[in-house]
Amino acid sequence: MNVFELLRLLQAAHEETAGRTDHLRGRIGQLTTARDDSSAKDSSNSPDAASTGNGLITH
Repeated sequence: MNVFELLRLLQAAHEETAGRTDHLRGRIGQLTTARDDSSAKDSSNSPDAASTGNGLITH
């Protein structure tokens, strides 16, 4: 394997990793939004949330 082949393989690996990273960032954004929406619904329906004043359910 020569240097150019190695560089080509490294570039391909980098591009693949960057693509996966972008996908994971998008998925994290979706999950964060779903969590926040769920928390907002829970806090609006929970008397515990109103009494704690922070919207968090404590156990």
